[in-house]
Amino acid sequence: MAKRPSKVPLITTKKMFYDLLQEALAQRGIETDEYKLHLMLLAERFQTYRYAQDILTNEGEYIIQLGDQKQTRTVVHPLSKVRDSQYAAIISGLKEYGLTPKSKADLQLVNNEAASAMEQ
Repeated sequence: MAKRPSKVPLITTKKMFYDLLQEALAQRGIETDEYKLHLMLLAERFQTYRYAQDILTNEGEYIIQLGDQKQTRTVVHPLSKVRDSQYAAIISGLKEYGLTPKSKADLQLVNNEAASAMEQ
């Protein structure tokens, strides 16, 4: 397996992501204790994403593979799919907490509509 090019150990990266999530939710006034499991799972997905991305950065997006008739062919690195699926899962998780620009804007629209409905 390739050596990680990043100088940040995996556990620190995962912890840093987890801490940043908790901080962002606390700033929004969301109590993080009841969401700890979900936040930890998101941090695990980030760790997998980061690991795959580091290897792809080191080895490249494509690999040369030997075909069934001994010909060489260039194919997409298998970790690209892992990286992309983890990225999509992370973004999906962040949307649930309103931590993406679009989801934050959507939440503000809903809050504004609720406030105007209460005024009437």
